Amino acid sequence: MARREAPLQAQRRRTADRISKKWKIARQNKSPRGLDNQGNNCYRHGALQPLLHLPRFVNWILKHKKNGHWPCHAADPNKSLPEDELTQAEIQDTTKHTKIELYTGCVPCILKAFMKAYWGKGDTDVQPPYLPLVLPHHHDSVLPLHQLAERWFCRESQDLDIPKGSSRAERSRLTRDSKRAEMTAQQDADEFQRQIFGGIQSSYDHGTAPGQARHAEYDSLFTLTLGEVIECSQCGNRVPQSNRNDIGLSLIPRDSTQVPNASDTIIRAIRRALTDTVVGMCDPCGQNTTRNIRLSILAAPEYLRLTLNLYLPQKNTNPISIPDILDITPHMAPPAGGHPHDPVRYKLVSATYHMGTTNKSGHYTANVTGPRVPPFQPQQPQFFCDDARITRNRPTVPPTNVVTNNPYRRNSSRYDPVILYYERLPHVLPPLNRKTADQVCVEEVDEIRKNYGIG
Repeated sequence: MARREAPLQAQRRRTADRISKKWKIARQNKSPRGLDNQGNNCYRHGALQPLLHLPRFVNWILKHKKNGHWPCHAADPNKSLPEDELTQAEIQDTTKHTKIELYTGCVPCILKAFMKAYWGKGDTDVQPPYLPLVLPHHHDSVLPLHQLAERWFCRESQDLDIPKGSSRAERSRLTRDSKRAEMTAQQDADEFQRQIFGGIQSSYDHGTAPGQARHAEYDSLFTLTLGEVIECSQCGNRVPQSNRNDIGLSLIPRDSTQVPNASDTIIRAIRRALTDTVVGMCDPCGQNTTRNIRLSILAAPEYLRLTLNLYLPQKNTNPISIPDILDITPHMAPPAGGHPHDPVRYKLVSATYHMGTTNKSGHYTANVTGPRVPPFQPQQPQFFCDDARITRNRPTVPPTNVVTNNPYRRNSSRYDPVILYYERLPHVLPPLNRKTADQVCVEEVDEIRKNYGIG
């Protein structure tokens, strides 16, 4: 039976399937590795740990510059200092006692070195069970990523208030002080991840065939493509819009501060994210009326990234129900011929958590899913990652996915999920309802006997 899926979805699936899904971990102990926090780095660690546990993504990054494959892009903006003079000046001042090159670099190069150190044989305990040691903040594979993050967040604080009448020199000083503080301040884990994804996309030339091939691979891993149609509520006229591409979906849970005791689910939040209304003029009927915006998924990636927007502006602590298995088939654009779409289902594998009142304060952590060790174990191990501390979640009978817990609680602390990663489940085609040649021959002979009255 042929697959029933839209052409773009088929292309994305086939591209992702060509990237290895094997966990290629060189060391004996396959547990995650802790990351040393020397300041306000938890937002980086909470964002990085889930990425390190997406095997196709890790294997894809490890292909960078291998055998001439996927070379660095000469025009990558991350390989030179920002054009803004104040930002340049601040970074140059910051690097007086270090190398300015650390604030520039190719993101895939930096990630590749980081991943090799994270999953490599080195830096493990010499005694059983040979636990991996914590990667220090100033480790050669880690520091470039931290300092690239400082470069990304070298910007004016939203709270910067320059008094009226300040001289040009005073405005410059206050602006530079603000940029300097933001470099090492607590930031948003979601924004940090987006900076990483942006850095990956700027590492290849989109105007060349090899660059387009790399971008197709990136899309197959992370990009959700949506088709948009605006429909008039009066005459039913439908106007297709340009497709939308993004890293997954941003969901807004129902706010308990506005609707007390409001219950919500990821399924409902996705449905809301894919529908909207606007008021405007409809040309065919000439009415200024409500127009319905309907979005359908043209292509879904290997890893579906869902961000939970909890800050509007106060933190929404209403726990949204998170499913272990997420079925987005009802939202897929139908394939040609009007047939129902093949199932598109996902398994929850990780979460980034936040504890605190604002996304630029508090503390970030993560839960991740590792490989089965040994492979025949019924449940993949799951680990809570809190900077340098790695704690394995206790297996349950029957097996349950602790990442579905919302909020996630450890000791007396409450952690609210802000980023979820789902991994696409393979769709197994049903066996072909095909008769063997021998059976067909037998049936043909029986039919001949019947037609001619032969016993």
